[in-house]
Amino acid sequence: MTDSTRIFYGQGRDDSPPEFTGERFIPGVRGEIEVEHLHRYLFARNLVAGLEVLDIACGEGYGSRLLSDTAKTVVGVDIDQAIVDRASRVHGGDTVRFVQGSCLSIPLADDSIDAVVSYETVEHIEDHPGFMSEIRRVLRSDGLLIMSTPDTNAYVQSSPEENPYHVREMQRSEFQTYLESEFKQVVFGCQRCITGSVMMPLSDDQRITSPGLHRIDGDSSSIEGMGSFGNAGMYLIGIACNGDLPAIDWGFLDDPGCAMVEFMQLKHELAAQHVRKDELQQEYETALRKALDDLESVHRSPIVRIASRIGLVPRRGGDDS
Repeated sequence: MTDSTRIFYGQGRDDSPPEFTGERFIPGVRGEIEVEHLHRYLFARNLVAGLEVLDIACGEGYGSRLLSDTAKTVVGVDIDQAIVDRASRVHGGDTVRFVQGSCLSIPLADDSIDAVVSYETVEHIEDHPGFMSEIRRVLRSDGLLIMSTPDTNAYVQSSPEENPYHVREMQRSEFQTYLESEFKQVVFGCQRCITGSVMMPLSDDQRITSPGLHRIDGDSSSIEGMGSFGNAGMYLIGIACNGDLPAIDWGFLDDPGCAMVEFMQLKHELAAQHVRKDELQQEYETALRKALDDLESVHRSPIVRIASRIGLVPRRGGDDS
């Protein structure tokens, strides 16, 4: 899957991806949804290194494939048999397999998994306690849970329209209680897609706290303080276990296609197109005025006037002069 610095997650051996509904990410679909989903799996890769992993509600399977680069084994479980068949065909391998199953009835033995990865799943389920019960059943006593879900308050602000795929979303406090009531050790984070500038320590020996977030408004030449980054996250991340928590590498995922430089380039190109549009409009109006003037000049020429009097060309508006 990798060649030194590159990590591949694409379509693999299949050139007929499933339909993109807007909810489940499909490799090849660009934009914010791609960055969000890939960064979550990239984040989990180091946490599950050498472990036997369950990727619950794995969907198309690209995430399980990413985890399998570092994990001992990965089993992806999804309720949709057709998507499981495709995931097996495209992303299956020696260390990753896919099976059909429900979040409320996971087809694995008790105490058989070292780590459970559950991304954007719990909000699709009404029975939250039942889902957690199944996670605890298959997870070994000192196993690790990595879970994410949208913060319903931030999610509603960003998209006021109700998501038809979400059954029961959680606020931050609900999500924290959901994990803390089941695990002794829990760390929480958040995720938000941004475009801007990043400042971080040069070395690992400096303590990193949740950075401050500011938003620039170029139209008013002002900068608005948004509080800490942790208060502005769209998605909540929880890392929980009853043993020792692993070292957590909170990282960044850069998409050059969405970077500020690219954005500004597109902005300048769009402005240039507007300028060219105005120029073409002026050229058209000038040419039209000239054509009308030329036509009027022709109508007033002596030859046309004589031809009109003898009936060779029609007269304009009853002009008898």
